[in-house]
Amino acid sequence: MIPLLMFPRWKGHGALPGTGNNNTIIYYMEKASTAKGISNNKVLQKPTGINPPAGRAADCMQPRGIRNNNPLNIRFNARNQWKGLQGHDRAGFCIFENQLCGYRAAWIIMQQYEQTFRRLGVCFNIRNIIRRWAPANENLTEKYIAYVAGNLLITADQPLNWMRHHKTIVKMMGYMAQYENGRTVSIAWKVIEDAYKMVAGYNRQPR
Repeated sequence: MIPLLMFPRWKGHGALPGTGNNNTIIYYMEKASTAKGISNNKVLQKPTGINPPAGRAADCMQPRGIRNNNPLNIRFNARNQWKGLQGHDRAGFCIFENQLCGYRAAWIIMQQYEQTFRRLGVCFNIRNIIRRWAPANENLTEKYIAYVAGNLLITADQPLNWMRHHKTIVKMMGYMAQYENGRTVSIAWKVIEDAYKMVAGYNRQPR
């Protein structure tokens, strides 16, 4: 669900499709190098296929983000060659090899948010993050914000620091995934934390 942040300018709505309910993704091309902490995850040079892998009937009952190993509902764009990307579904959402790859892609987007917000003098907080992730023209954005802030027991306007508040940011990601997929969905905390650690130490380097 996000409207795009592109370097060097903030493009706003209507640029490249991104995550969630019509988020726009940061214009970011991953190289086919192996990321620390991920093994045997190939980058597809030309992601193909619009259907998720065939699964059991029970799998079809799972929320889209869980079926696709894409808990934050990142939208597919051929120019964003995420590691572990296996194509997209009929609605245009990425399908990942596993949830680790799905969360890793979301963290890269989130890190780009933090860097762009800082450069533009925008506060990196729950309100501004989710307003970009889930624009009000397509989402119940304020309810989304209230859900995440309420679970974190902090105000939506509290400034967050990418490294200093990493535990809070990890929890934020988990509650965002839960809001995207349904309140009863279990949150894979360890997977979220592992994906964060894979991205946190990098600064716009190939992943």
